[in-house]
Amino acid sequence: MFNGFRSILGLLLAALVSGLMTNDALAQQDFIWRVEYFNNPYLIQPNVAAETIRGGNFSVNWGTASPAPSVPADNFSARFSTAGYFTAGTYRFTMRADDGVHLIIDNLDKVIDTYDAPQPGQTLTADVFLSAGDHHLQVDYREASGEAYVSLSWQYLGAQPPPPPPAGGVWTAQYYNNINLAGAPVATISEASPTHNWGSAQPLPSLNADNFSVRWTSTQFFSDGLYDFVLRADDGVRLYVDGIRLIDQWHTSSGQTYIGTIRLGQGSHTITVEYFEQSGLAFIDYSVRYNSFGQIAPTPAPVGPLAQVVTGRLNVRDAPNPFTGNVLTKISLDDVYPVIGRLPDNSWYQLRVNNVTGWVNARYVRVTNVQNVPIVDVAPPLPQPSGYVLSPIANLSLRAGPGTDFRRLTVIPANTGVVIVGRNLSLSWWQVSYDGQTGWVSGRYVRLPADIDYNRIPVTANT
Repeated sequence: MFNGFRSILGLLLAALVSGLMTNDALAQQDFIWRVEYFNNPYLIQPNVAAETIRGGNFSVNWGTASPAPSVPADNFSARFSTAGYFTAGTYRFTMRADDGVHLIIDNLDKVIDTYDAPQPGQTLTADVFLSAGDHHLQVDYREASGEAYVSLSWQYLGAQPPPPPPAGGVWTAQYYNNINLAGAPVATISEASPTHNWGSAQPLPSLNADNFSVRWTSTQFFSDGLYDFVLRADDGVRLYVDGIRLIDQWHTSSGQTYIGTIRLGQGSHTITVEYFEQSGLAFIDYSVRYNSFGQIAPTPAPVGPLAQVVTGRLNVRDAPNPFTGNVLTKISLDDVYPVIGRLPDNSWYQLRVNNVTGWVNARYVRVTNVQNVPIVDVAPPLPQPSGYVLSPIANLSLRAGPGTDFRRLTVIPANTGVVIVGRNLSLSWWQVSYDGQTGWVSGRYVRLPADIDYNRIPVTANT
């Protein structure tokens, strides 16, 4: 009886110790973070401000404001550092940041590293086995412009290290000079990984810099378990495991992250990664990790209508008109934003740019999945006659805007009287109404009435 009691007591003590270890691992909050701020993006000393944050996990969101009076709102950097006790086991560290971030644990540099290749708003994870004892954590953060935030958290996965990821096998890469993997590849080579960052350059001398696609195939050995396959790309990607399509994001994008989860039995499995690049920057990141949670990663939401900027800087206006629409903000090459409206002829798109809703000219964006975007009726009122009439001194082009770069609408015969409805600031172009159309004519080739009062004619172009 005594032996039975002792056995029961031993089980209870073991359960208690196990529970204490789990709670200790999950609720380690006795950390004090020292935060240093620098008025440059690369942590160049000296710091210009400092503070402390108490607690294990942290989340800081400065929005568009400055972290401190001595720190600029943009182009600053910050270093978070602490040390604390960890129970032995595997931990999943999770980060989100806008813009770049770098996680260092003890001497494990680049546990997570997007410092020079930011992934704003993306969830970044790394599984790390830590021995029992104190460990040093350091987060380096870089803010470029716009919103600024950074967060770090961790979860205890278990006492044992996760099984190693599959050994990096050789990949057969097939490159195509089209975006559909069509026809015969222009090159077939062996590579160590699908991960590449080509920027705007050609991947190979025989390949286009834009409008190309690649297929990588490799057979690798996996231990039994659940695995997350992670892809990030600009532009489209697909991933197959033993012929099962696990990730299907075949569309233009600017670096979104996709996760596909699958249970694999011990043995060899064939992985196929497919990628296409349409234009602009080109990169793909591939990784696979053991899923210690035993849960299927959520399926990414369907991709909605998106617009990608294809020019250096683009005005976002409060109306779909380059002359009367006021500039609300500017967006940059390769930026991607949701499309929420359009004109009936798809000549202008309405975008949601952070907290601003505005219009961009369709000539300067590439759109996807726009077929179901609602049409917004924002037809501007017709220009009103000014009461003045001008006449061309020769056959004269009527153009869509105040400049020779704008398309020709029609030709006005010489000496034909047309009604003036507007002008530009310099009086070099005149907006007129002719044969049911409103357009612009050059002031160099027109005869104006002698009694014209320029103040009575509205300025309809800020040039």
